[in-house]
Amino acid sequence: MLHLINEIYFKDTFWEEGTPHMEFLKNYIEQNWTGGPNVVGQTALPMTFRNNDRAYQEEHLMLIKFAGKRRVLSTSAWNGGIREDLCCAFNYDQSQGKTVWCELLEPTIEGHMRRIGENLGLPALNTGLCTAAQIKNMAIACEEWDGVTVTTLATAGIDENGGRAGDPASWQERNGVTGLPAGTINLLIHFDCDLPPGVLAGALLTATEAKCAAIQELQLPSLVSSGIATGSGTDGAVLVCDPTSPIHLTDTGKHSKLGEMIGRTVLSAVKSALFRQTGASPGRLHDAVRLLGRFGLTEEVLAASLPELTAEKRHQLCRREEVWTVAAVCAHLMDQQTWGVLSPEQTKAVGKCLFPVGSENLLNAFISFLAEQSKIWKPD
Repeated sequence: MLHLINEIYFKDTFWEEGTPHMEFLKNYIEQNWTGGPNVVGQTALPMTFRNNDRAYQEEHLMLIKFAGKRRVLSTSAWNGGIREDLCCAFNYDQSQGKTVWCELLEPTIEGHMRRIGENLGLPALNTGLCTAAQIKNMAIACEEWDGVTVTTLATAGIDENGGRAGDPASWQERNGVTGLPAGTINLLIHFDCDLPPGVLAGALLTATEAKCAAIQELQLPSLVSSGIATGSGTDGAVLVCDPTSPIHLTDTGKHSKLGEMIGRTVLSAVKSALFRQTGASPGRLHDAVRLLGRFGLTEEVLAASLPELTAEKRHQLCRREEVWTVAAVCAHLMDQQTWGVLSPEQTKAVGKCLFPVGSENLLNAFISFLAEQSKIWKPD
């Protein structure tokens, strides 16, 4: 069974909506997959929180209705910041399940989000996020301790617009915005306890670190640089706590139990949502192109370097254990050089241990290694 699962999600062409392979994998996920060792608990919608807030899904909308006064920290352009007068929060798939670039409904992001709320028939006192990741691929993780529950609801997909903090920008605000890229990571985090405004802001820091950790563990690439992504350019979050709760907590940092719960639920939900939306997983990294694509090992480079092999044979070669494990080492070495841990000379010296005969450039040396492997490899 696990072998069949690996074969399915290693082949991107199988990740097409409606194919038997996709339907099988979806069913397997629902019945068996919990996101790996970092999952701490998942549930499904509709759900009612301890304080009677209610979360539910309607087609492309996920909505949390508040049962009373709530303190909300939102990154949304519409009713964003810290508010205590809102009645609901939402996450909306504007692409209607198509995962495509979304045109703005108004000249500004604020107007765009206001229009979405109006079109959904929501009260004006709402705040929300929009995404091109599909709501049906949302993941939910929750954890309870000592009478406090933290619940994270996440949609995620950054294959189309992943980026690393500090990467070159794609636009500047004075030139206006023409649309929203497909894919993003949106978090709705619900606390059934009271958190002061500053503590709620601290929770956003912890959640952001957990989101970045999830992406790092999956080694999802920036599409702008050779670095591992830290998110997309359109990520958002809405955090909700209950100022009427008798439980009043004052620390959401990593040293506190509440901070641990935030980190664990966000890490779990983001990894699960990324898998559901795009197939991102540790197993998908058992592929030299996945590991070294951000450094320039593309399908086109492979085709030019190994013209005697068909595309399928090249894919099989890159997924061989003796190949992708070497690619993983090369990727780490190149990252270490980028970060200044290794000098170019040190990287070159280690590379010569891996490839005694080959190019001075580590990537070119790996491509030569691939060519040698293709000569001794006997395809199935």
